[in-house]
Amino acid sequence: MLPSPGFIPDSVLERRAIELLREHERRKGLVSSIPVPIEATVEQTLDLRVVWLPIKELPGEIILARIDPDFLGHPTIQMNENRAHHFKSFFGTEQFSLAHEAGHWVLHFGRGRARQLGLLAEIVNQGDAPRLCLQMSDSSRRELQADRFAAFLLMPEYLVRVAAVRHDLTHWSGISNLALACGVSKRAMALRLDALGLIRLSPDGLAKLESPGDNPALI
Repeated sequence: MLPSPGFIPDSVLERRAIELLREHERRKGLVSSIPVPIEATVEQTLDLRVVWLPIKELPGEIILARIDPDFLGHPTIQMNENRAHHFKSFFGTEQFSLAHEAGHWVLHFGRGRARQLGLLAEIVNQGDAPRLCLQMSDSSRRELQADRFAAFLLMPEYLVRVAAVRHDLTHWSGISNLALACGVSKRAMALRLDALGLIRLSPDGLAKLESPGDNPALI
């Protein structure tokens, strides 16, 4: 059994995500507002191809996307064509999947420099091509790291705080509209706002804006 991936604190994951966004800005121009151009960042700055194809799943398995470092001679994000309905039904999942796989490429593949390492324990090997999959039920450390990287990349603090002042975060509709503007799901947006201290989430789903005269709103 190969060793599991090392712990990466959120501060490092956030820094790596922002470094990628800044690199994209140096290449293509300033990103001054949401949504973050995730497709362009993936394809033009990380030099990853994006293709749609059917991905075989085991019984009970749901794979939305995966990254193959050598698909037809080029590192590629493969989006699962069989899950197209899921992407259409759940807003933000396509963008998040791209950002998640970008996280794998940066954190776990070393942007191509780690291809020869085998990539540790949870990698799915098919032939000679190691792949990392976005599986909805996967809670491994590597998948959680890619999830956190994706959240930081799609919802950078400096852009979210500016955009948030234009929305009434004391109501679910305001959070929903901000999520729509960011191109992410409502849950992802709520969790990010909570992490930034702009709302407070409690176990019973209570969100409260951090401002004078807090006005709780049930979400």
